[in-house]
Amino acid sequence: MKTNVLVLGAIAVGAYFLIKKNSGRPSPCPPIGDIDGDGKVTANDAEMVANYFAGTQELTDEQISRARVRGQNLSIVDALVIKQFADGVRDTFPVCNI
Repeated sequence: MKTNVLVLGAIAVGAYFLIKKNSGRPSPCPPIGDIDGDGKVTANDAEMVANYFAGTQELTDEQISRARVRGQNLSIVDALVIKQFADGVRDTFPVCNI
């Protein structure tokens, strides 16, 4: 059951990424959120995290550390938070305020 939930969550996140992609924004607390290391937080960063949970992307320990934008264990929710920041829905990441 847990695997099914993760797969469905990854599919939902993947569908969200198809809706809007942008050029990105600088991280509010670098390098958090910048998974690919290009200097900005983009939909691609969120997609990398979602693909990690779908089992189609590997992440290094450094990338996992950058992806933990909520300050908790990495989860598919981090991908959503990164995407929301990249789209301008959020102004910061929860971990920046800890």
